[in-house]
Amino acid sequence: LIAGMETTAITMSIMVWHLIKHPHVYEKLKDEVNTVFGDKEELDYDDLNKLVYLEQCFKEVLRIHPPSQISFRKTPDTEQVVDDILLPPKVEFSSPLRGSSTRRKTGRIP
Repeated sequence: LIAGMETTAITMSIMVWHLIKHPHVYEKLKDEVNTVFGDKEELDYDDLNKLVYLEQCFKEVLRIHPPSQISFRKTPDTEQVVDDILLPPKVEFSSPLRGSSTRRKTGRIP
């Protein structure tokens, strides 16, 4: 995640939108939270690691709606061949993140 309150707020809002659109996911997530925390008055930090489905939900939201639309990279210091494509050394390039999380032919989210 890119640091900042705005990106965090947007990610949280998108998560809520997806939970409303997919009530079965919301129910599964609610069950996990109720199972982990139960009737506790105070939250325990160690219990957060038990929220596996919650983490998966956030990762899916970030995959579908990345907070940054583009990623900047640099090729290694030596010449490389990837999928029969020659990558010259030390070349800076950008890659759209949205394109890397959708299907090539249809543009739909898998």
